[in-house]
Parts: sequence; structure tokens; C-alpha cells
Amino acid sequence: MVTKSSNPMHFDKRVVERFIRAGVVKREDYEKHLAALTDVESESELINMSLQDERIDDADDDEDDDDEEEG
Repeated sequence: MVTKSSNPMHFDKRVVERFIRAGVVKREDYEKHLAALTDVESESELINMSLQDERIDDADDDEDDDDEEEG
């Protein structure tokens, strides 16, 4: 027996396939959910950021120094 889910977490894209396989969510219901989502791209804001963190780079340099002292 397949039950229709009203829990929004069941439609989370990270886990929805698991819930579909388990019979908690019908694929048709998921497709309807996706079609009903509002397009909010025009309300978004582009954020530029770097993935490097100087603190991490400094810590890596310290580890390299330790290796050189041992050798």
C-alpha cells in the first residue's frame, strides 16, 4: 500500500529517491510537487566568494615545516 506523504521532508531532493523506493512517496506525487514549485530565480542574488581560507593555508604550511624538521 502506497501512502501519499504530506511531509515536505519526504520531497527533499537528497532523500526523495529513497522514499520513492520505500513506497512512502509516489513518483507522480513528486513530479506534481516539482511542477508546483515557484520559480524564484529572479529574486536571487549572486554572491562571489573564495573557497580558500588563509587560516587553513597557514596550518598546512606549519605541518610542512614539521615534516622538514623531522627529515
